[in-house]
Amino acid sequence: MLIIAALVALSAIHDSTVLKPADSVRIAIPRVAQRPVLDGRLDDQTWVEAAKLTDFVQYEPNDLLRAEEKSVAYVAYDADYLFLASRAFESKPGQVRATVFPRERGGEGDDRVTVLLDTFLDKRRAFEFKSNPYGIQTDGIKVEGHEGDPSPDFVWYSAGRVDEQGWSVEMMIPWASLRFPAADPLSIGFNVARIFGRSGEKDSWIARRRGNPCEICQEGVLTGISGINRKRTFDILPYVSGSQLGSRRFAADSALAGGQFFATRPPLDFATATPRGAVGGDVKVAVTTSAILNATLNPDFSQVESDDDQVRVNQRFTLFQSERRPFFVEGRDAFEIPRSIDETRSNIGDLFYSRAIVDPAAGARLTAKQGRVTLATLYARDDQPGYFTYSGFESSGYRPLLSANADVFVARARADILADSWVGVTGLGWRADRAQNGIGSIDASLRRGGITLNAEGGLSSDRAPLDIATSPALDGKTRNGLYYRARLAQAGKNLYLVALASGADSTFRDQLGRFARVGIQQLGGKAAIIQYPSTRLFQRLSQGVMVTTASAFGGGLLDYTVTLPFEFQFQKATLVTVTPLRQHLTLFGRRLYMSGMSLEASSQASQVISASGSMYIGDREIVDQLRSRVGRGYNASLQLVVRPVPQASVEIKGQRSWHADRWSSPLVDDARIVRAKGSYQFSRPLGVRLIEEYSNQYDTRNSNPFYRRSVRHARSGLVSYELGPASFLYVGYNEGSQNFDQPIVDTGARLRTESQLFMKLSYLMRL
Repeated sequence: MLIIAALVALSAIHDSTVLKPADSVRIAIPRVAQRPVLDGRLDDQTWVEAAKLTDFVQYEPNDLLRAEEKSVAYVAYDADYLFLASRAFESKPGQVRATVFPRERGGEGDDRVTVLLDTFLDKRRAFEFKSNPYGIQTDGIKVEGHEGDPSPDFVWYSAGRVDEQGWSVEMMIPWASLRFPAADPLSIGFNVARIFGRSGEKDSWIARRRGNPCEICQEGVLTGISGINRKRTFDILPYVSGSQLGSRRFAADSALAGGQFFATRPPLDFATATPRGAVGGDVKVAVTTSAILNATLNPDFSQVESDDDQVRVNQRFTLFQSERRPFFVEGRDAFEIPRSIDETRSNIGDLFYSRAIVDPAAGARLTAKQGRVTLATLYARDDQPGYFTYSGFESSGYRPLLSANADVFVARARADILADSWVGVTGLGWRADRAQNGIGSIDASLRRGGITLNAEGGLSSDRAPLDIATSPALDGKTRNGLYYRARLAQAGKNLYLVALASGADSTFRDQLGRFARVGIQQLGGKAAIIQYPSTRLFQRLSQGVMVTTASAFGGGLLDYTVTLPFEFQFQKATLVTVTPLRQHLTLFGRRLYMSGMSLEASSQASQVISASGSMYIGDREIVDQLRSRVGRGYNASLQLVVRPVPQASVEIKGQRSWHADRWSSPLVDDARIVRAKGSYQFSRPLGVRLIEEYSNQYDTRNSNPFYRRSVRHARSGLVSYELGPASFLYVGYNEGSQNFDQPIVDTGARLRTESQLFMKLSYLMRL
């Protein structure tokens, strides 16, 4: 602590603070007769007539200071579009960072501009539109108090260019792509920010005060918007796809080992199936400017890029994947209860996890906002459902339900109260043959000043499938349970405090959620002291303590963890966090005590190469139901991104999980995964991408002695032509192979196990 205090005492850079008068943040924007030509040049009549926004204020690494570089934003509109432009001046030629990448898949280290549109002026939810200096788009939804969600895609238009003055961007956002109330004239919340890729500095038109827990509240207002074209719009999104699958056949001979039968003869030939095609589509109807109905017929929920392989050894709980399917990501914030960054999946799960719907055959969804009330409903038919099971509070698992279909219902209503708080109710229903699950919950978020209280609770009723021969958990019994969660946080400029509580009893079941554990109650707390020295070396320093505990529901202490994170934010977008920890864990009835150290680091100091990684080393639990114990080991990951030219990038990810009883003893498990991705963007729409992945995972606790080691290889190639978020042509090839050990085939033999050649064409028509 003395060292950190000395660092804070170093000479700091100070400047005069800047605050805009209250009457200057309400801007009556003009209606223009001429639309701009999107070429990145701000020489159109539109920008001559537009409202001009100046005097940007720095909010990172220092808040309320005059921006070091000049920025200007322009805003105007007509009946069909909102027009936005940004001029970013540069006093240092050659400092602009800009790359060419597929929409929403790159640009993390670029200069960029972010526009926030709070169309309902409720300070709770805002549209985000981002562009780099070449006009390449990223968009999403910002829910107050939480990280932005980049998953939703919207139709809008942009162009940018780099010149001797710096860079400039033009945007045209259709009113039809936004949701807003029926008021006329309309007023919307607005802010625009400029981010510097080389330093991480952030400037905004409306000053953002450090320590203010409400980011969207710190916004200006665009007023006088009238005569918007409010006609009902129909988005028709047809698609045509074709694919040819291949797979390897296996012999039927087997041998008894460990009470189970396993193949002993070598795999047979590789068979290619007959090509198949599909035609389908989605329809989106704007019932009103604030209500959207989505329906899908014969939907194509396939993913262009497969999920990254995950470490599967030494795991207690089911692994989960991120949602990428368009039908579920658009408007999903209306269905979900927001989680803060303080609440990890081990604290409390998500009530609705859309990837629990594995293979929807059809779906429909309605989202609407009327006054202070937001409504969302969803129905889907799942052709490949599964059932989540639990072994006490120790572990979770997942069982596919063969030859069954599931009906899924989701409904949520949220009412905004006070200035920036809300209450909500959620209902979930799932039924597969005789098995069924239902959830009802209520939640609330209350904020006053820097204090925020979040709370929720719910009840479940679950009837398990009846298939005891497959699993003892599939016993056909009915179980009723409950869960709860609460969070109290105090945010300040130099002090951050949070207290957490959550629990789910042993009979709680949520087949549409993501609860890693049940039968436990958890308490946690965090305190952090933050300094902003703004020296030539440091931007921000933070020291904290975090304590979490887990107890059996209504019983004694099971686990606790104490961590002491030290965070160092250096200049030039470089971050290092060092965290010693002490942990007590109860695993299958055994008490384990562990100590270790974790290190996280990331840097985008260079435009050519960026790096990030993490490592934990020390004691680690050996997850073994028969003999759980404390072992030694480490988990490490590293990611490197190289951009030799603006159009190309090479990304390499590596991770290793290694554990043994002692440092010098034989391995218990070892997992190594390497993933390399190379891409080249010939133009904004046209690009090519290649991926190669190698996974080698070894686990001595595998009950199948023939499959203790799993070596997998995957590769894929994709040519894409994207006119927009829903209009594209994809042509690609995926292939998987595996190394088979004896007695299947000779050790180390690698055989192709699966392949897919595919094409998909989609085009959005707005009527």
